[in-house]
Amino acid sequence: MKRGNKVYWVIFGLCLIIMILAMLNETNIFYIVKNFIFSPEYRENFTLAESDVKTNISLFVVIKQVMTNYRWQFDYLLIFGTNFFQILLPCIVSISGILFYKKFHSIYQYTIYRNANYKKYLLQEIMKESLKMASAFFMSFIIYYIMLLIISKGAMSPYMERSLFLDILGNQFYYNYKYLYYILDGLTRFFLIPFIYSFFSCSLAIVLPTQKQVLFASNIYYYGLSMMGFALQYLFGDYAIYINPSVIMASGSYNHVNTILLFVIHLIPIVISLFIIKRKSRYVEI
Repeated sequence: MKRGNKVYWVIFGLCLIIMILAMLNETNIFYIVKNFIFSPEYRENFTLAESDVKTNISLFVVIKQVMTNYRWQFDYLLIFGTNFFQILLPCIVSISGILFYKKFHSIYQYTIYRNANYKKYLLQEIMKESLKMASAFFMSFIIYYIMLLIISKGAMSPYMERSLFLDILGNQFYYNYKYLYYILDGLTRFFLIPFIYSFFSCSLAIVLPTQKQVLFASNIYYYGLSMMGFALQYLFGDYAIYINPSVIMASGSYNHVNTILLFVIHLIPIVISLFIIKRKSRYVEI
C-alpha cells in the first residue's frame, strides 16, 4: 500500500473515531465515568437504576447501565455525532493539499512530461487525490450510519427537523424517506464538500511555494467566510447564511434554506481551482 493511501485510511479511522466519541458524549457517559472515578462522594451515592440499594458497583456495571438505559435515536445521534465536522472538516481535507504538494514537487515533475496534455494530466491527478479524501470521509460516515442503525434499531426522534433539499424534493420527503434522506445528506456533507475543499487545497499546492501556505490558504476561505457570515447574521438575519460555507454542515439549525443558494458559496473554490490549473498550464510547455 502506498504511503499516501495509508494516510487516507488513517483519516477514515480518525473521522470514525470522532463520530463515535461525539456519539458517546451525547449519552453523558464521559461525565458519569469521570465523576465515578474521581469523586468518592458520587461513587458512594451511585445506585443502579433497578435498585435503591447503594452497593459496591464496578465501573463496568456503571458503563453498562448508562449504555443500556440510554434512549438511542438514530437521527439525533447521526446529526450530533457528526456536528464537529462543521469545524474540523477543512483542517482535515487540507492534508490532501500537503500530500499533493509533495507529489507535485517530486515525482510529478518527472511523469508530467510523458503526458501530451499538461492541463488534463494535472486535473486528473488532483481529482484522484480529492476522490481519495472524499471517499475516506464518506466511508467513515457510512460505517457510522450502519452502526447507529443497528444500535438504535432505527428508532427516530420526534423532534428532529431538517430543511436541506426539501425546497426541491418537497416537505414530505424527509418524513416519508428518512433513511434515504440521511444518505443524501451524508453524500453532501461527507463526500461532496470534502471533495470540493480537497480539490481546492490541491490546486493551491501547484502555485504556492510552501506547504504551510497551502495549509493556511486552503483554510482561510472556509473559516474566514464562516466568521464573516456569522457576524453578518446579526445584521441581516438568515440571509447571511448563504455566504457562510459552514452552514451546509449544520443546515438543520435553520428552519428554511434555499438549497441551490447554499451550494453557490461552495462552487467558488472549484472556479478558483480551475482558473489556477488553466493559468498554470498556460506557462508549461510539454
